[in-house]
Amino acid sequence: MNERIILLALKGDHDAFRALVDSYKDFVYGIAYRYVLNREDAEDITQTVFIKIWNSRKKIKEPEKFSTYLYRTVVNVCLNFKRKRKMEVELNENIYGDEGPHRAHQVAEKKRRLIKSLMKLKKEERIALLLHVVGEKSHTEIAEIMKRSRKSVESLIYRARKKLRKFMEE
Repeated sequence: MNERIILLALKGDHDAFRALVDSYKDFVYGIAYRYVLNREDAEDITQTVFIKIWNSRKKIKEPEKFSTYLYRTVVNVCLNFKRKRKMEVELNENIYGDEGPHRAHQVAEKKRRLIKSLMKLKKEERIALLLHVVGEKSHTEIAEIMKRSRKSVESLIYRARKKLRKFMEE
C-alpha cells in the first residue's frame, strides 16, 4: 500500500481511507474468519477493526508502521470477541466438490478436525501460527505484532505445528 495513501487516510481523507480498507479488508476478514469460524462474526470483526482504525487514526504517528498497527488491532479485536462471546466453534460450510458427497464428507471431516485441533492450541500459539500461515507474515513481523522476541515467536510456531500434528493424529 502506498505510504502517501496511508498518510492521507490517517489525516481523515475518506477516499484514501476507503482505498486503505479495500486494500486490507480481505486479510482482516481472513484472520477473523479463521479465528471465529463464522462468516457473519468475521464480517462484524472486520468492520469493527476498521472503525477502530478510523477512530484512532490520529494516534498512529508512523504511517510506515500502519500494517503492524492493523495486524495488532485485528488480533486484539478477535481476542476480545472470543472473550465476550465465549462461543462454541463449529464448521458451517457446505463443501461439496467435484468428487461427490463421499469425498466432500472426507474433506469436511478433515477440515473439522483441523479447526478443532487449532482451537486446542494455546491462544498465543494459534495467533502466531495463523499470522504466519494465513497472514504470510515473517517471524520478525509477528514478533512486532505480538510484542514478543523473534525467538519466542519461532518457538510458538514450532510448538503450535508440533501440537497440531499430534492433535490431528488423535
